Amino acid sequence: MTGKIDAQEAVRIAMAAMKAMYPAEQIPGLALEEVELVEGERAWLVTLGFTRAGHRSAIEAMTDQVGARAYKAIRIEVESGTVTSMKNRLL
Repeated sequence: MTGKIDAQEAVRIAMAAMKAMYPAEQIPGLALEEVELVEGERAWLVTLGFTRAGHRSAIEAMTDQVGARAYKAIRIEVESGTVTSMKNRLL
């Protein structure tokens, strides 16, 4: 990839990375939550949310919430479009 990627391309890359790493049934309702240019314009931080089907966290169990949203923060290099990390994110 040549040149710097923009926010829309970073989101496309993040979505593709999630779909490549997880089976579709593990990430229902996949959607963009946040996108931010960080580190002096060296990386995009894209947060994607999805519904945790069949998984109940301790908070969900205490509050009887079913299918709560979970979030992943994906860091993508601006210059190359390379995914450099994927982490759990609390909103």
